[in-house]
Amino acid sequence: GGAWLTPALDTIDFSESASAQRSRLHVQGRALFNLGNTCYMNSSLQCLVHCPSMARALIVGRHSENCTLQPKHFCSICAMEHLTSAMFPRESKTNCIRPRTLVSNIRLICRTFRPGRQED
Repeated sequence: GGAWLTPALDTIDFSESASAQRSRLHVQGRALFNLGNTCYMNSSLQCLVHCPSMARALIVGRHSENCTLQPKHFCSICAMEHLTSAMFPRESKTNCIRPRTLVSNIRLICRTFRPGRQED
């Protein structure tokens, strides 16, 4: 599960070296379900949330606590925080996560992208 993230919630040390993080943080997050030609997006998201510093920053949720866009408007950082929390849960509930919020709002991130269309 995401037990390696639990201590990070209480004591986040952003000065910790990348090599120290890599040796300590070695858990694999949940898989992402392909929602119709989303395999490249899913691969990119997996890479981002498996960077220890990124995962630790997103799991804390500092941005979403103060976000002025949510809940009326889409916020990609809030969506990434939510996705990361779902991928590294405190308790294992599911093996596969559906990144629906990011997929349904992909055009707000890049207006040339279309859900269901291959974007490689």
